[in-house]
Amino acid sequence: VDFILHVGDLVNTACKSEFEAFKRLMDRTGIPYHTAVGNHDNHNAEGNSEKETPYRQFIGDQFHYTFQHKGIGFVIANNSGSATPQLSPQAIDEREQNLRVHLESHSDRPVVVACHIPVVPMREESILRSSFAIPTYKVAEPGMLRIIEEHQHHVSAVLSGHLHLSGVVLQNGINHIDVSGTAGYPHDIALHTVT
Repeated sequence: VDFILHVGDLVNTACKSEFEAFKRLMDRTGIPYHTAVGNHDNHNAEGNSEKETPYRQFIGDQFHYTFQHKGIGFVIANNSGSATPQLSPQAIDEREQNLRVHLESHSDRPVVVACHIPVVPMREESILRSSFAIPTYKVAEPGMLRIIEEHQHHVSAVLSGHLHLSGVVLQNGINHIDVSGTAGYPHDIALHTVT
């Protein structure tokens, strides 16, 4: 395992003791790790610096970022506040601008995108709509999916969490992989190998 990539909901209530426990656990593995922020990690308040303070304090300023590993680009996008009333137009613009810039920086290599909320429905949409009390079974703002699909020639996968279910959907040549997160139960861990 080269590194762990956690797709959000590292903790349940974003309190200090939960972040401390998460950090101790991850550090104890001895494996490098990267994280995407989840709605439980910032109280559904994407772009709200006050609500993001605990995540920033324990994890760092890892909201929209990119890195390269063994010739593969990784783009981490914060979409933790999708479809919530607190989500400002500025947060949406920032998300889309960062995503576009990061994807373009890897135009010559395969890319894996990681975010918290899936950008496509991971099951039949009518079923998801009826079983979720909230509309966040997929990203509500269409720009994120549009930008990813503009780069379908080099985006190999989009990894997400949030739903407390695991699944894979192939759409327009891109694998969308959702892994049930560790903040709830049941949860899964996925081994994703890229060659």
